[in-house]
Amino acid sequence: AAPVTVDYNGQQYYWGRTHSRKKGGYLNEVVNYSHKPQVNLNWYATISDELKLTSVFYYSGVDAGSSGTLGSVQRYTPATQRLNGNVNWDATITQNRGNIVGGSARSLGILRNSINNQEQFGAISKLSYDATPDLTLTTGLDWRTAQIDHYREVRDLLGGDYYLASTSEDSDFWPDGTNTQLRLGDKVDYDNTNSVDWLGFFLQGQYEKGPFTAFGVYGYSMIEYSYLDHFKRAAPGSNNKLQIDSGTLDGQQVKGGVTYAINGQWSVFTNAGWVSKAPIFDGVINDVVGVPVPNVQNEKFNSYEAGVRWETPNRQFNVAASVYHTLWRNRTITVSSESANTLTYLRGVDSNYSGLEIESAYQPFRKLRLDVAASFGDWTYQKDTQGEVFNITTGARTTSGYYIRDLRVGDAPQTQVAYAATVYPVSGLSVKLQGRWYDRYWAEFSPESRTVAGDYAQPWRVPAYTLYDLHVNYNLPLRSQRYEVAVFFHVFNLLNKQYISDATDESQFEAVGLNLAARHTAQRAEVFLGQRITFNSGIKVSF
Repeated sequence: AAPVTVDYNGQQYYWGRTHSRKKGGYLNEVVNYSHKPQVNLNWYATISDELKLTSVFYYSGVDAGSSGTLGSVQRYTPATQRLNGNVNWDATITQNRGNIVGGSARSLGILRNSINNQEQFGAISKLSYDATPDLTLTTGLDWRTAQIDHYREVRDLLGGDYYLASTSEDSDFWPDGTNTQLRLGDKVDYDNTNSVDWLGFFLQGQYEKGPFTAFGVYGYSMIEYSYLDHFKRAAPGSNNKLQIDSGTLDGQQVKGGVTYAINGQWSVFTNAGWVSKAPIFDGVINDVVGVPVPNVQNEKFNSYEAGVRWETPNRQFNVAASVYHTLWRNRTITVSSESANTLTYLRGVDSNYSGLEIESAYQPFRKLRLDVAASFGDWTYQKDTQGEVFNITTGARTTSGYYIRDLRVGDAPQTQVAYAATVYPVSGLSVKLQGRWYDRYWAEFSPESRTVAGDYAQPWRVPAYTLYDLHVNYNLPLRSQRYEVAVFFHVFNLLNKQYISDATDESQFEAVGLNLAARHTAQRAEVFLGQRITFNSGIKVSF
């Protein structure tokens, strides 16, 4: 937020209507808001003792928006200004009020909302059949359809009476083109509707007899995407809107696993899977400029896992360990650049996710329990790749290299250790102190940013950190058989630790000394600090 000292009481538009500003002396450049209702209807049918049908019908909606500037706003620029880089609201409002054209004030810079509204309907139905006492067969259908509207609208005229869109912000269907006067709530810059239609089914078998447990599943899915641009004509002179349909894309998956109990203390297991997945919407249609992605190919996943579990005869102590290995192949990344008027498609981005996971629990006596869990990952990109660069206006195609071989996958700690001690001092009361240690955490980056040949330096590594949480739960000693009442109290980040929860390598927005500091260092990273100490308490009623 930044101050407004000039006399300004203009209204703002969001949530489909106009509102008065919450505080007259300030204006916010960025405001995020959302509403996400969800409704489920569950239906359970017992057809016979062996045959059961479970169905869920659901609706999910999202109404979300984020504000920002559009056009030419005035900003604080001197390095001595405390608000350096923020919008100078006084200067912007004065600028707009003074720009009189035909007796009305034309706003040169405004606030806009970027809207993302979505409606999704779906149904998941599962039929389970106990073929024998040892074998259960399950089949099911998954249907969903979604419509997503993206557009921008005028939020605040900042002292003017109307706004004129530029040639890159107008609609082909406006009779007056860029001379169309836009007021609060009018759409501007872009307006498109995406739709997603999905239908899938699966067949699963689960067998359990003696020391053996095994399962296998096969799934098949069909998906269609469509794009409708309400601002662009299908062709010059046409009255039809630009529309792109993907046609039907399909995907398949096969998974299976076996668990064997060697004796009462030891058991081993192994799982494997193969998945051919249709790309997400952005991998099929680029909705920034409204063009289909050429040569669409499915992404492939191959995964393997094996593990062992052991527990003492008295079950006071148990430990489990597993190793995993997943190859994610043929990922496609789509990048658009409005300034360069290009679309870039990176194909064949391969990454490897391998690691070791361990967890154990020890309860030496009734009033004390100790838990430890650890995960050690090795997540890397496998090889360099090529990208196709398309000029949107001319259609010219060029290729470009992207250098990601052996780089660490960012945006998540690859070493995580959690440990906890829980005491039960009196009946119904539990007090848990939990610690979480995160390390080998490389900043997020996108493969398309690695265009410098020979630059294989790892992204910036976030400093390791440890957090402690306290959890208290007490079940009230009530005599009722119909309901239970519990009170709880949580303290997160108990020691008020300051830490970095997220980071972006080579940020073009927040980096300090971008042209001076060495590449992939803290000075060239954008970071978000984690939440300091927080408290949560409440009452839970179960009946």
